[in-house]
Amino acid sequence: MPAPSVDATWLIWARAGVGLAVLWQTTQLLYTGAWLHEYVTPELRVPLWPLDPLLLHGQDDLAALFVGIAALSLLFAAGVAHRPVGLALGALLIVQHAQDGSLYLNHHYLITLLVFVLAAVPKAGPDGAPAWALGLLRFHVLVPYVFAGLAKLDPDWLAGRPLDLWMPRRAADPWVGAAATWAATPLLMAWCSLLLDLFAPLALRLTRARAAAWAVLLLFHTLNSRLFNIGVFPWMMLWITPVLLPPDTLRRMVADARRPALLAAAGAGAAIGGLWPSSFAWMHVLVEAWGCFVLAWLLTAAREPERNPWVRPPALMIAWCALHLLVPLRHLAIPGDVAWTEEGHRYSWRMLLRDKQVTEAALELTDPATGERWYLRGDQLVAPHQVTDTFGRPDLLLVAARSVAERYAAAGRPGLQVRARSRVSLNGRPPALLVDPDVDLAAISPHDWPPAPWIRPSPRDVE
Repeated sequence: MPAPSVDATWLIWARAGVGLAVLWQTTQLLYTGAWLHEYVTPELRVPLWPLDPLLLHGQDDLAALFVGIAALSLLFAAGVAHRPVGLALGALLIVQHAQDGSLYLNHHYLITLLVFVLAAVPKAGPDGAPAWALGLLRFHVLVPYVFAGLAKLDPDWLAGRPLDLWMPRRAADPWVGAAATWAATPLLMAWCSLLLDLFAPLALRLTRARAAAWAVLLLFHTLNSRLFNIGVFPWMMLWITPVLLPPDTLRRMVADARRPALLAAAGAGAAIGGLWPSSFAWMHVLVEAWGCFVLAWLLTAAREPERNPWVRPPALMIAWCALHLLVPLRHLAIPGDVAWTEEGHRYSWRMLLRDKQVTEAALELTDPATGERWYLRGDQLVAPHQVTDTFGRPDLLLVAARSVAERYAAAGRPGLQVRARSRVSLNGRPPALLVDPDVDLAAISPHDWPPAPWIRPSPRDVE
């Protein structure tokens, strides 16, 4: 019996959107020269273990990486040889991801996953695509929302932290104004975003709730694009989240595209996309137009329930999905405050949950052979944009300390001991030592299993 098939237009739409998102953020890096500032200028980079063998050295190699990503993303968006191109693009995105842990972004991780997923699913044929392929795409769209919502069940977030630190800084923004300083604003935003992450995407699966759910998601991502510096993420999510709608929805939208009400909504969205974000980009205009078009269509089109045939997913898909349900929960098996230790934080969709301000950043170097001791400040070791992440995340601080010891060893001074003085304020609390200042970090292996005994207790644990 043949496997059930579905309309493949959402798969094609998602592939185009993900490819264009990669193309946009990569061309922005190249056009503005940000890739030089972030990847070439810093004398010390802190690669992510175990990806450190992928570290590239030299401006030409890094330039070739980004040009390659841009070229492959364009081919991927166009659907040219989607499987080999997608696999090659995903591999290059992993290489980019490995270059510096201080530049880790959740949306880069999500984009990489989506590229591999969309490369793995079969190319659409005349009868559509296997139903499991759309199911796998929907799974990866839902996972960031649901786990971001679960992560917000955190005492600090429920109390309005760290939004109470961030929002007053936006009072000068004419689109935000005095509302940024209201005492209730952080708490209201915290609870609304928690409920939205947990329920709004799932509500797109309910016939009667779709229009309201999409309106909330459209407002949420549009606001995020203005309030927080999170790059392409809100725009990509506005593009791909509608894949949660019934499979034939996009085809029906295209058939109705000339309706005046829908064209008017798209025009209004284009105006919002041009004026609302802090910087103009055609991507903002197009995606906001798309979002308003979808909303108008959902409000005016006939409601039709989705017909979902029972599909037995392939065993490999079950294992893949199980992995991506377990990885975001691994911090629950590690003692300690994940917001402080960062053990289990990465790849877990814990987005915008903590604010870390580094008030002291230095490494103490000791030569046991001579007894000589000296200090290197954080800004002497890494670029300014790396200091907070490198000295605020114990795993990156460990990599930096070991890298410094290896550099001195290569210069003829082996066996140096490297200790860290890092004081960090978590969500506005008084600064506290992040790691034990008496521990030689150069002697610690990054392969050790957590919890790391050299990380000091979280300020939240001693309150």
